[in-house]
Amino acid sequence: MWDGVPVGQWIANLRKAGGLGSDPVRADTRRRALEAIAPDWNPRWPVEWQRHYAAARVLLGEEQGPAQVLPGVTVNRLDIGTWIHRQTNPDVWNTLAPEQSERLTTLALTPRSTPAAPAGKGKGAGAFERVSPRSPSTPRGKDGSSCHGHTSRKHPTERSGWAPG
Repeated sequence: MWDGVPVGQWIANLRKAGGLGSDPVRADTRRRALEAIAPDWNPRWPVEWQRHYAAARVLLGEEQGPAQVLPGVTVNRLDIGTWIHRQTNPDVWNTLAPEQSERLTTLALTPRSTPAAPAGKGKGAGAFERVSPRSPSTPRGKDGSSCHGHTSRKHPTERSGWAPG
């Protein structure tokens, strides 16, 4: 919204066939005027890609050099970390238009030398998959199980009739 005008919707309508008007001369004048204001107003690639790129540019523009953005980092409700991870995959990078890869390179993003495991998959422990310090597979858990015969806590699992958590 800009001054009560839904600019995003207006631009989306301009991108549609005939959105700049039916008169070819007037449509060309409007196109050139829009390109002078915002060269990427109508990119050759999906607008969703452009939206993620713009958010990544804002995020990485604040950095003083190369930065690692992990999957799950969001900007304007867009998962920029996962998007960057996907774009720097050599298999994906090789499908980008030259202008797209140039834009990513200006953000100090380059294709990874070897494809990494997809974000959120693989053997890495996620936030809800981490091993408890009392797990039988950890030193603390082994100490507890050998000493007490179990790894459970001394504290009750319910407080005031409600399970914690």
